[in-house]
Amino acid sequence: MYKLLFCVMISMLMMSCESDDVIDSAKDLLGIKDKFTAEINGKSWSADVRVVKKMTSPVNSFSIVGTSIDGQVIQITTVGDTKGDYSISLMESIAKLNLNLFIASYTKKVSDISTLSKATKGEVEITEIGKKDGKDYISGTFELTITTDNGDIEIKNGVFKELFYSNKEE
Repeated sequence: MYKLLFCVMISMLMMSCESDDVIDSAKDLLGIKDKFTAEINGKSWSADVRVVKKMTSPVNSFSIVGTSIDGQVIQITTVGDTKGDYSISLMESIAKLNLNLFIASYTKKVSDISTLSKATKGEVEITEIGKKDGKDYISGTFELTITTDNGDIEIKNGVFKELFYSNKEE
């Protein structure tokens, strides 16, 4: 079941990158305000390019992707589009009395797909969904454990703040 969900969400991510998506990039054209940050194995990481999309098909969801200048990518896709806690497993979600799920992945080098690994533990919280300057945005926090052949990668203190997204029917 999890493998199927993972494949569906990766497919949604691939299909979601259209030319009219909202892209926050290049530190907001040098306004330099970190909006998508984390610590990866204790080292600071910040997305220089961020793409966020709200999707309605096949399920209501958010896709949040950040790429740092050195090519590290964190991708989070929620199954649900409301504020609240999101779980990586169906059992955790049921225990919290909701069906808010997420999948996530990490790539050490965007140019080397062999470094793509999925999250096996973690949590995501969408803390705010709002409008600013006439644009829709999302904010939240996350922590992930990424399992690789070479051991676990710990992503801690993850924050995405006021990331603008496209909001259109699919």
